[in-house]
This record gives sequence, C-alpha cells and structure tokens, in this order.
Amino acid sequence: MELVLDHPFPEYCGTCQGRDSCPFPTLPIEALERLRAITHTRAYRVGSTIFWQGEQASGLHVIRSGYVKLFHAAPDSTIAALEFAGPGTILDLTEVMTTTPYEESAVALMESQVEYLEKDEFLSFLRDNLTLGLKLLEVLGRQRRKSQAELYLIGGKMLAGARLQRKLADLAHRSQVKGLLGVSRAGT
Repeated sequence: MELVLDHPFPEYCGTCQGRDSCPFPTLPIEALERLRAITHTRAYRVGSTIFWQGEQASGLHVIRSGYVKLFHAAPDSTIAALEFAGPGTILDLTEVMTTTPYEESAVALMESQVEYLEKDEFLSFLRDNLTLGLKLLEVLGRQRRKSQAELYLIGGKMLAGARLQRKLADLAHRSQVKGLLGVSRAGT
C-alpha cells in the first residue's frame, strides 16, 4: 500500500539520502521547480510492490530513502534477485526511455520513499532539459558497466565450474584406465 506525499522539491533534494548519486539536484533552480510540479513522493511499507515485471512502464521511480529489491521471475517460476537498490537509484530508466514493459519487479525491503514522475510528463520535461538527458545517459552507462561486470563475474564462475567438472571427469577417466591396467594407488 502506498501513500502519496507532496513535498517542495528543491529543499527536498537537500535532505534526500540519494542526492550524491542522483542527477536531479544538479539542475538549475527553474528546472527543479518544473520537476517539482510533476514529481510525487510515494511512501512504501515493507513488502509493498512498486511495480511488477511485465507491466508497461508508467513512470520513473527514484529511491529517496530505504531499499528496494529488484527480482526477475522466470517462466519456470524460479525467482532470481537481481539487485538491492538504495537512495539515489533510478529504478526503471531504460523501460521509460524505450517504452517497454518492466523487465523485473520491485518490492520495498524496508520503509521507503520513492519519487515518482509520470512517464509522459517526464519525457516532455526531458525534451526541454538536454543537460539532464546527458546526465541520464551517464546513469545508463554506469548501469550497463555494472551489469557487464556482474556478467563477467558470473561467467568466470561458470567457466571455473566447467574447468573443475572437466578436471574431475579426467581424473575419473584416468582412475578407470589405471584400474583396467592393474595399476594400484600405491603405484601411482
């Protein structure tokens, strides 16, 4: 269950826990005022769903305080936690920019405040504020690099697992061959 709260945005940015990683506080005051007019603060209780995988992206969510779990449900009903996001994180920038459905679900892990900007209003705002567009490209770039690093890490673990599996198979094969040749362990 969410509760929509309204706060004055420029002063609000100054008290936001995510202001160091969020691109919005660096905007000129006029742009911040316009942004304030289209922004709503939503409070989420522990376990509340912010958005569901597969739903069409309705707007941009920026975590102001608290933590959110992003997870993906596979067709076989397995669920994979993808990320734990905190203050300053923009949750669904790719989906809003590409007008695609959410690729994951988001659930509040603790009491959280999330800034919400309706998609069409945000995209209109973005067309008039090219500086913010460049900053959001930086955010997307960082997200891509982070995802790529995580894939390399997972891939490295998978390669290590495959190497171990091949080594164990090779050892098992050698053991069988030695057994067939009558070579004992003491003789190896």
